Amino acid sequence: MTEAADEFETLHEIVKRARENLSRDVWDYVVGGAETETTLKRNRRALDSIAFRPRVLRDVSAVDCSSTFLGERLRIPVVLAPIGSLEDVESGGGVTVARAAGEFGVASMLSSVCRPGLEEVAAASDGPLIYNLYVRGDADWIADHVRRALTLGDLGLIAAARSELRLAERANKGDADALLVLRDSYDILGLHDRALLLSTRSAGHDDDIHRLYPSHYWDEVASAARDANVDPYLVLSVIRQESYFNEAAVSHAGAVGLMQIMPQTGHKLARRLGVSPFDRRLLFDPGVSIRLGARFLGDQVRSFAAGSHDLQFPLGLAAYNAGPKVARRWLERFPVDDADAFVERIPYKETRLYVKKVLKNYAIYKTLNGSKPDA
Repeated sequence: MTEAADEFETLHEIVKRARENLSRDVWDYVVGGAETETTLKRNRRALDSIAFRPRVLRDVSAVDCSSTFLGERLRIPVVLAPIGSLEDVESGGGVTVARAAGEFGVASMLSSVCRPGLEEVAAASDGPLIYNLYVRGDADWIADHVRRALTLGDLGLIAAARSELRLAERANKGDADALLVLRDSYDILGLHDRALLLSTRSAGHDDDIHRLYPSHYWDEVASAARDANVDPYLVLSVIRQESYFNEAAVSHAGAVGLMQIMPQTGHKLARRLGVSPFDRRLLFDPGVSIRLGARFLGDQVRSFAAGSHDLQFPLGLAAYNAGPKVARRWLERFPVDDADAFVERIPYKETRLYVKKVLKNYAIYKTLNGSKPDA
């Protein structure tokens, strides 16, 4: 808590940092509310109605804001509200929140759709805990949400359909069969990122590895890869890593679309390929993103064809992620003959992990489709 107090002076600074650290999907979940967010709006108005009355010439040598709640002394009259899926926000989930609440001196409410469970959270914290139980829906309840989501999707209300499925997903977080039903519904709606995420979480209950390594947008990928003279499975591997097949993805750095292209790079590529007039919004179009991204990827891979000692793919991927100039500087700095050794010496942790994951994706895609990786 001392480190946080030294780094932040206002609540707004904490909120700003959280926004920077979280993905858009997780951030929207944390700050949003259910359905029409009516309760959220009412709570906001109620909180805003509370005002501090300034006092002067008061003795503030000893300030005590403590209160008692259910027989437990709280440092301030605050209880942390229950939030499902906390592990998506912070890897420690309820344990991290309960420890922080106990250290600060307030109570924490643990949602039953949060991991780890009550017993592990209770064992990790000495502070007061309140358990918030959500009753999971049965098969009919899930089917009703799926029907509503698909109906909304047919009407073009994809955001509302996504919210409908997310509600059912959070209420059935530990039910593998229910999550597989919801996964299929996400795919029907074209929300492939959520479908892939649920496939990953349910891998132990579903032996179809093709759901973990899907070939969405295959026609566009095959065509663009052919034009760019690059392996289509390498393009798929990049899309899986860059956006999880989310055509609306936007990174904190401003990269856009399936292949996470920066607008300035997209503008240059569009001019070369005759995509005119160019606008940033075009990068949300799967066909445009794949066409531009495949060309950029192919250019990077080919630029390291000569004298790279079979480092063509690792260097090309490093250039795609960190930039061509940086990748070439690394080649000059680490003149090694072994591809694995080179990857391990990439200074940027993000790029090093990126290259490893894309190469893993590529090896699996090629194996699933009956061929060996080219590099």
